Amino acid sequence: MIDTSQIPQTEFDPVPRAGEGLGRIAARSSMAVGLAKAIRYAFVFVVHVLLMNLLDPDDFGLVRYVTIVLGVLNLVNEAGLGVAIVQKKKLGKAELAPVFTLNLVLSMGLYCIAFVLAPVFASFFGEKQLTDLIRVGAIAVPVSGVSVVHRAMLQRRFRYGRLAGIEVAGAIAGASVSLALAFAGFGVWSLVWGTVTFFGLSTTLLFVNGPWFGGYFTAVERALPLFAFGVAMVCQRIIDYGARNVDYLVVGKTFGATALGVYGVAYDIVTLPQLALGVVLANVALSALSRFQDDNDRLNVWFIRLTVVVSIAATPFLVLVGGMAPDLMHAVTFLKPSTKWLPAAGPLRVLVPVGILYSFTSYPGILWIAKGRAWLRVGWALLALVTVCAAVLIGRVFGMMGVCWALLIRAILLFPVVLFVTQHVVGLSPLRYLRSLVPAVACGAAMLGVVLAVAGLVPGGSPAAHVSRVLAAGAAGTGAYLLVLYIVFREAWHTVNRLLHSAFSKGPSNGEG
Repeated sequence: MIDTSQIPQTEFDPVPRAGEGLGRIAARSSMAVGLAKAIRYAFVFVVHVLLMNLLDPDDFGLVRYVTIVLGVLNLVNEAGLGVAIVQKKKLGKAELAPVFTLNLVLSMGLYCIAFVLAPVFASFFGEKQLTDLIRVGAIAVPVSGVSVVHRAMLQRRFRYGRLAGIEVAGAIAGASVSLALAFAGFGVWSLVWGTVTFFGLSTTLLFVNGPWFGGYFTAVERALPLFAFGVAMVCQRIIDYGARNVDYLVVGKTFGATALGVYGVAYDIVTLPQLALGVVLANVALSALSRFQDDNDRLNVWFIRLTVVVSIAATPFLVLVGGMAPDLMHAVTFLKPSTKWLPAAGPLRVLVPVGILYSFTSYPGILWIAKGRAWLRVGWALLALVTVCAAVLIGRVFGMMGVCWALLIRAILLFPVVLFVTQHVVGLSPLRYLRSLVPAVACGAAMLGVVLAVAGLVPGGSPAAHVSRVLAAGAAGTGAYLLVLYIVFREAWHTVNRLLHSAFSKGPSNGEG
């Protein structure tokens, strides 16, 4: 058991239960977030499928443009101050109020910029509707900006149960608004107002449930050390965001809104495990790893466990998507049978390995940031942006599928680089990193064989038949995946079980924290 005295005991740090170490706190927080995310993503996934029946690919393409613009604004909006509050080893009370002031002023300024530049964005993308869509969607920027400090303080104190509940409530409300407006015939506006609803309710609940703080709100100079760290995080996040969205820009600009809608849906599906697991584990991991950032041995132990759990959790979904891509695209239009989403099947199959590699390499950056190596993370983001730009610009010559293949080649080439940079930062050997991925890779290969066998045995044809094929392949494949994991990779199986036990057990912690 880890001595809780190792955790800095101030009013801004975790408050352990009796006999509880940081490992138990992190596991319990991860499980609370994971449960809430499972509820959220299950609900949102169902709503998204319904929206795919009610809306057209070009509606999703238009809202993708809006999302790109708002994403950049929200990255600048936080100014990296949320991460700085979580990462700082010792945090003073006087630093919080001026951070709130900085975020408030910045978010209002960003909305004014978005309002003025909306016609410019619309002209660039060649879509007149974007002017009003961006101006309305950008309301989410100041709404979310005022809650940055409240969210960061809940993260620092490991109040992830509250955060998870708030996010679930906001997501359900936003998705419900989108669905209701889509049924009413509002088209792309249903997606925009759903986004605004999500941020509006989330911010309201953060103010109600989050901690409040006193201090001098105009003493901005006291927040400058946090702001300096935050600048590095903003640079990293903006560059990262560019790397994640330049393919959307190229596909949309080159092939149009409908092609962007198809490509965007395929990419969203293959990156869903990375996104879902990232929002469950990334913030918790950063909060935990930052508390013992000077101990490389403990950092490596935690990271290996995290990698094992993430790889095992992400792989089955992606194997099923890759093996059953055409059936999935037929099955999503069960309300109004149509082939309008079938063109996404090809990109899905090529992008599945990209999603797997992304899931396997999503978390080294957390180690780097926990170690205070923010500018190293910025450099990595810049490398990612340059390589993505090169890949999509070369790939577009061969059409949308060329972009997909180029992204796959890029992911393969960058994978060993991640291993060696992580070794440089925390001394984790690439071989040890690779060994942690073996269970997921081997079990995934076994699952793929079962999925393809079931697909060959179960007949298709009607929408109901496609749904049946997907369900049958998913059930049989997942069963094979878990069976191989239990029989062949018992240590990995126990790693996942220990996480679950730590999260749900109420007794004193008796394992390594």
